[in-house]
Amino acid sequence: MGVTGETELSHLQLVSLGMNLWSDESGGGADIVFADPKTQTTMILKEDWKLSKTNWGTLTSKLIAGRQIKLLGASQVTTKGAVRKANGAIKISGKKAMTDIFPLSAKSWDYLNKPLKHDSVKSLVEYISTSNPEFAKENHLLKSFYLLSGKILVEDFGFDPGSQTLYATVTLNDEPFIMALPHRAISPHAVDLAAEILNGKHSEISGISGNVSLVDGKIFIEPLAIMTESRGFVLQAEETEKVSIESLYEPSSESDFNQLTKEVLNFLSDIVVRGVKNQGFSLKSRISELIDILKNSGFELISNELSEISKKLQEPKVNYHLLLSSFTLLIFELQKSTNNE
Repeated sequence: MGVTGETELSHLQLVSLGMNLWSDESGGGADIVFADPKTQTTMILKEDWKLSKTNWGTLTSKLIAGRQIKLLGASQVTTKGAVRKANGAIKISGKKAMTDIFPLSAKSWDYLNKPLKHDSVKSLVEYISTSNPEFAKENHLLKSFYLLSGKILVEDFGFDPGSQTLYATVTLNDEPFIMALPHRAISPHAVDLAAEILNGKHSEISGISGNVSLVDGKIFIEPLAIMTESRGFVLQAEETEKVSIESLYEPSSESDFNQLTKEVLNFLSDIVVRGVKNQGFSLKSRISELIDILKNSGFELISNELSEISKKLQEPKVNYHLLLSSFTLLIFELQKSTNNE
């Protein structure tokens, strides 16, 4: 008999939309985002390992479903053995007779459609604007993940050393949006690979997938994968040479308030997605850093609210359900602040 909330899938075809690596003091993990072209649904394959030394090489060499994650994360998958949970998490059989993988091709995303894939920025803005707030949606691990697909041209790009972020102003069929990719130690090649693609080294861009934010009526996307006319690139799955990128570029469309608010929203949303209970000391440390940043930036009210939540983590018996409610309420307040700014 199956487990409540789980569905066994005897034949499934999936296409990768990207991979996100993470690490903390206990080890690291990978979240691989897949789409099922048949049902137009997204799923996420999550795994973590306790590692004494966590870096890109050791993490991407770990196995999921019998394959190195740097290969699986940039693949099309056909499997006869998979289990899908109601929240979008999936497990895939590692038996070679059950599962085959193939590299992403330039046409791998062709059979994806709305509401996952949009061929205009206006369409995506309208869809997000009329959707429920992130925390009010069904309990799915992928709440703000989308694809923009079509003729994508690069207007300008550069690296902001202050935020350690690669920014690019790009257009989809002449409609502008912002791509923002933070540099992270666990995925040291992602920014350089993205810069190569933006610079035209790997043919024209035909699609970008990632987590999307709507700020000041404009689309910001943190990319996990970029599709070109030659093939698909999963940014955290490949190695590349160091690229020289022009610095000090900042998109003028985002106010200081909204930029910081977006960072806080992404941080809180990550907590809600990954859960509170299993993050331990790393969560306390991250919240403490964020409180200091908010105070120093003059956001006293938000800082105080986060401080009150932080105090609950120090209690002898932590009520994790109450903490999660507090985080989601703060997300709602921040979203309203952003919309009113």
